[in-house]
Amino acid sequence: LNRYVELSGNEIRNPKAEAYPPDHQNSGQWYISLEFTNPIDFEEITDDNKGKFLAIILDNEVKMAPRINQKISGGKAQITGNFSRTEAKDMEAILIAGELPSKINIASKTIINASGSWADEILNEKKKKLVLSKGVHVVIPYKKLPLKQSIYFDALDNRMIFAIPRNKTIYIGTTDTFFDRKKDSLRVLKKEVKYLIDSANKSFSIKINKKDILSSWVGLRPLIKEKNKHITEISRKDEIFISKNGLITIAGGKLTGYRKMSERVVDLLCNKLFNLNKKCITKNIKLFDTSFDEYLTKGKKLNGSHKDLIKIYNIYGSEGIQIFEIQNDYNSKIKNERLLISELIYCLKNEMCHNLLDFFTQRNAMVYFEIERINSSVDFIKKPYMKFKNISNDEWKKELCDLKNYIDKITTFI
Repeated sequence: LNRYVELSGNEIRNPKAEAYPPDHQNSGQWYISLEFTNPIDFEEITDDNKGKFLAIILDNEVKMAPRINQKISGGKAQITGNFSRTEAKDMEAILIAGELPSKINIASKTIINASGSWADEILNEKKKKLVLSKGVHVVIPYKKLPLKQSIYFDALDNRMIFAIPRNKTIYIGTTDTFFDRKKDSLRVLKKEVKYLIDSANKSFSIKINKKDILSSWVGLRPLIKEKNKHITEISRKDEIFISKNGLITIAGGKLTGYRKMSERVVDLLCNKLFNLNKKCITKNIKLFDTSFDEYLTKGKKLNGSHKDLIKIYNIYGSEGIQIFEIQNDYNSKIKNERLLISELIYCLKNEMCHNLLDFFTQRNAMVYFEIERINSSVDFIKKPYMKFKNISNDEWKKELCDLKNYIDKITTFI
């Protein structure tokens, strides 16, 4: 980014999310209209920066970066980009926040604490409600355990664990052990790796050793505390607690039940606290506007292969079609390079992706299931990534160092 500000938030007026009319060629899409207090300055800025990105920053974070396509005169502009209604409304809110001259005080009738393993810290009560269970997964080459489908099997201690095929790998997990140490310093232990591979070796009469481990990950389960029960015996049920100060905490449960947990807490808010006599309606709201078949048809017109379209859909849903649209902006002759660069740009624009580590771990998961591609991938995304984020070479090196440090943690065990 340039180290000086071309426009401040108080020079923007009347940002508004609007839908194209039914007879417009972009019918069904949304855009953001806005005005400027000094049209001449904005005209000069757009004229000097045609083809570049205009970063819109709030609280020192780039919220969006629309491309300046041409000189804009008259003090009015539009931000376009195949936006959904939700995306356009979010951008409108960001621009309104930037327009305000002072800090915003947020008023609320109640607050929901859904902070998972950190719920007790938020509650700050003497009597803790949670006990934490540590779960570890390891990733091995597919050829070591060539499964065609997911399978559950008995571990050494008669617990049930699973093995699941993904890409050219198999991941095995999970452990279930009591954890009471620092939450932000989780590491996979040698004994945990040994437990998983010994369990697999025993059940399948195969020979996996520690050198076969490609990658790993570790997480914490927030379980509702139960007296006199071992960690493996504690129920995975979820519970809602209402504190004396009105704070509502929902804790426990499993990731697969997150929508049902949300429904319960919303129904509680509506019926018991606000007397609205209404129920949560999200089960009837579509996550995506485009059907799978429509996505495939559109993707093939954009020269996406069936394999790539499925891969992207499984991560981003039908919104992933934008990745294949972005591909047209990049001229790399190598197909995989163009797809990855497009995926990265899409995530930076739409998925709240902040850095390299965020992308390779929380978005496309390459560090877990295609770790052998990391080195070559960071080489060819470097230039477009630095250009899009407008970062210095030192900033790039810092992000790359963070990524490599993380890879070291998930491939070495203590």
